[in-house]
Amino acid sequence: MGWEKAIFNWLGAGRYNPTPPTLTPGSLGELQLDANGSLKVRFADPLVQWVDPMSLASSGLVKSSAGSLYQLFGSNEGYSKTWVQIFDLSSVPEGGGEGGPVPRFTIPVEANSTFSLELPRGRSFTNGIVWVASQYAASYSPDYYAQIWANAEFV
Repeated sequence: MGWEKAIFNWLGAGRYNPTPPTLTPGSLGELQLDANGSLKVRFADPLVQWVDPMSLASSGLVKSSAGSLYQLFGSNEGYSKTWVQIFDLSSVPEGGGEGGPVPRFTIPVEANSTFSLELPRGRSFTNGIVWVASQYAASYSPDYYAQIWANAEFV
């Protein structure tokens, strides 16, 4: 057997194992097969959750503790442009202005248009995940008249 065949057979080989192996960080694992010889594939984290809105709002709490945001998308049903800001906070911030909280992301959203923030590998938040509509891009100034519909995928 030539080296090419040995390498390619190894790269494409899997093993049926009714009890999945327990791996440690940095260790390599074999491809796992099911009882029919099909490759086992996990597409999504089973812990992923969604927050779906009950109504239009100017702010929203996605998660009140540490987590990861995978996507936030929605629409601005209001009559003016606003900025959707995402914060690493455990609750919606009060007030705003100078010295206020600094957003992790700011998304400009025109009136009667949609927005989307996709983070395929997720973005970690230490304190929590909150979104708010702001009158300005550079600083948080609550846009209490905003009419946002926002869905979030998170862990």
